[in-house]
Amino acid sequence: MKLRILPLSLVLAGVFLLTGCREKIMPPQVAQIIRSTVESETLPVSIKEQKERARAWDEMRRFYQKRQYQPAWSEVGGPRPHAEQLVETLGSITTAEGLDPRRYHSTRLAGLLSQVKEQESLESPEAQRRLADLDVELTFVYLTLAAHTAIGRVQPETLRVHWEDQSRNVDLDARLETTLQDKDGAVMESLRSLAPPNPRYARLRDALARYREIAAKGGWPSVPAGLEMGARGAGVLALRNRLAAEGDLAVPPAEEGQPAPPPVFDDAVAQAIARFQQRHGLDPDGKLGEGTLAELNVPVQDRIRQIELNLERWRWLPNSLGDSYIWVNVPEYRMELIDGGRKALDMAVVVGKQQSQTPVFSDQMEYLELNPAWNIPTSIAEEEILPKQASDPGYMARNNMEFVSSGGSQRIRQRPGPDNPLGQVKFMFPNEHDVYLHDSPADHLFSREERDFSHGCVRLERPVQLAEYLLRDNPDWRGTRLREAIVSGEQRSIKLPKKLPVHILYFTAWVEDNGAIHFRKDVYGHDAKLAAALAQEPVVPLDLPALRGDVRAAVSSP
Repeated sequence: MKLRILPLSLVLAGVFLLTGCREKIMPPQVAQIIRSTVESETLPVSIKEQKERARAWDEMRRFYQKRQYQPAWSEVGGPRPHAEQLVETLGSITTAEGLDPRRYHSTRLAGLLSQVKEQESLESPEAQRRLADLDVELTFVYLTLAAHTAIGRVQPETLRVHWEDQSRNVDLDARLETTLQDKDGAVMESLRSLAPPNPRYARLRDALARYREIAAKGGWPSVPAGLEMGARGAGVLALRNRLAAEGDLAVPPAEEGQPAPPPVFDDAVAQAIARFQQRHGLDPDGKLGEGTLAELNVPVQDRIRQIELNLERWRWLPNSLGDSYIWVNVPEYRMELIDGGRKALDMAVVVGKQQSQTPVFSDQMEYLELNPAWNIPTSIAEEEILPKQASDPGYMARNNMEFVSSGGSQRIRQRPGPDNPLGQVKFMFPNEHDVYLHDSPADHLFSREERDFSHGCVRLERPVQLAEYLLRDNPDWRGTRLREAIVSGEQRSIKLPKKLPVHILYFTAWVEDNGAIHFRKDVYGHDAKLAAALAQEPVVPLDLPALRGDVRAAVSSP
C-alpha cells in the first residue's frame, strides 16, 4: 500500500510545481500582442500630425524593442506599484503643471488597471490582451505626458505664429526606464523633473495654484463703474474685496466684538488700485478708469487660463537662456538685460504693430553700429516710400533718402541723421527676420501704455545706456568716448567682446522676483490661437484594437 501512495504523492507534487512554474512565467502571447500594437503602421492622425505625440510613439517603440516587447508595468502576479502610482498621480501632476487632466483619461486607465488586478491567471487570451493593453496604454500615457511636460502640448509651428523652435532635447524612454527600475517608483517626481527648470516657470506654476484656490473659494466679485474717492456702499465693498482677492489691498482683521468699519474708497483703496494697475501695465494713477475696471472684471477662470497658456510657452524654450542675456517681452513692451543671473538694466521698448508683428526668436548679438543708415526693406519702400515720392517728388530728398545699387538692383537708404528711424545706435544680431534693437527719435512713444508702432524691429528707450554697459570692459570706449563718437555723426561698427544671447519672447502672464504676478493684453492674438489649438486636442489614450487591426479583422471575417 505504501509503495502505491508514494508515487501518487510525487505525481501530485510534480503537477503542483509545474502549475506553479506556469504561473511564474509571462505567457509569450503578451509580448506578441505588445509587439503587434507598437509596430503598427496604421497610426491615427492625432499621432501623425502632432510632434509631441509622434515623439512619444517613436520612443515607445524603442522602449519595447529594448526589452524584447516584455511588459514593463506588470509582472505575472499582476500590476507593479508603478502602474497604480501613474494612474493616481495623473490628475494632480497635470493640474499642477497647467495641463488638462481630461485629456489623459485617468478614469479609463483606473478601470483597466482594476480589471488586470482582479485576474486570477493569464491563461485566457482575453486576460493576456488586457494586460498587454494596460502596459501599452500606461507607457504611451507616461511618455506623452512626459513630452507635454517637457516640450509642450502644441508646437508653435502649428499655430502660424512667428516663434522659432527652441525646444529642449529630453530622452523620454530612458527617463521611463529609470523610473521603472526605482523600487519606490517616484513616478510623480520623474514627471515633474521634466518641467522647464527656469525659476520664472516655477513662480508661474506656483501662481497657478494660488489662482485655483481663489477660484475654489468662489472667485472675486464684479466691480461696478463710477466709483470715486470718498465713495461708500456696496460697490466700494465689492471693489475692496476684489482688490483683496489678489493681495493688492491688505484687509486688517476685524476687532473682536466690534462692527466692521463702513467700506470707503479711501487712500488705501487708491494705493491698492495703483498696485493693481502696475501689475497690468496701466498708468498707476489710483483711479477707477475704464481700462482698470475692465481688467478688474476679468473672471478668475480667464486668468487661470492665461497662466496655463504662458506655462505652455515656457515648454517651447531651451533649458537655459544663458547666464547673461537680453530679454524682450513683446506684450510687456519692455527689455531686460540679465547679467550673471541678475537684472542689470531694464527699459521700455516699442514693438511691431499688428500688420508687422515682432517675431519671437533667439539669436546672438555680435556688434553695434553708431549713427547707422537705414536700408529700407523692400516691402516698406514699395508700400510707403515710393507712393509718397510719386505724389511728392521732393519727399525722399527732404527725408535724407537716396537710391543705392546693391547686387544689380536698387534699394532705398536713409542716411544717418536726427530723423533716421534707427536713431544713433543699432544693436545687431543677424537673423532671417531682419529684426534688431535700435534707437528712435520718436521719444514720445515710450510714455504710452501700449507701444506697438514699429515695422517689426524693437526700439529702445535708452539705447546709449545699453551700449555703454555692453562696452564697459572695452578700454577704447570708456568714459565719454562713446557719446563723443555718436555726436560726431560718423558711422562706426563696434564688435562686442563676447556674443550676447537675445531672446525676443511673448508672455502675457509672469511673476516677478518679489512674487507679484503681472498680466498683459494679448496684443497679437497669440493667446487666442493657442487656446483654440489646445481646446481641439484629442484625448491621449488610443484605440489599441484598431491599431492592431483587430477591428478590421473582425469586420472582414465571414
